[in-house]
Amino acid sequence: MDESTRDFALLVERCLEPIEGFSMKPMMGVYVMHCLGKVLGFVMDGYILLEDGPTARRLLPDNERAPLFPGSKDFVVVRDIGNAARLREVCTAIYDDLPVSKPRKSDRKAREKAASSSKSCKKSSAKSKVDGGDGQKKNGSKGKAKSSWKDRFED
Repeated sequence: MDESTRDFALLVERCLEPIEGFSMKPMMGVYVMHCLGKVLGFVMDGYILLEDGPTARRLLPDNERAPLFPGSKDFVVVRDIGNAARLREVCTAIYDDLPVSKPRKSDRKAREKAASSSKSCKKSSAKSKVDGGDGQKKNGSKGKAKSSWKDRFED
């Protein structure tokens, strides 16, 4: 990673560190700005690309829009970070417009593998330990019967 990008990223990080849950991680020549599981944007060499949305368009109507790479969606370009309070205000305001980041494929594969091994283990037992295999509560109380383990895990 280029020294000037790293220096600029440190400056941005100092401006935004008061935001609860804020973090930055290097990735493929840029820094990704995260806040509580959501991607706010990217720090490039001398500017920031913030996620574009209704709040960003309202707060930064005159800022140019540019893609992160050719063919990607447009982001809001922020070149002036001299007013740290304003930058924090914009980043916290756009947070609500953003979707939660998708889990990485490696995390998803691990969960799927655990679920499939869990299914195969449970299929081999004749009765469920939770409800006796008959779909009824073990404590003998009346009420809605619990679903079987198959209903809980099937899509």
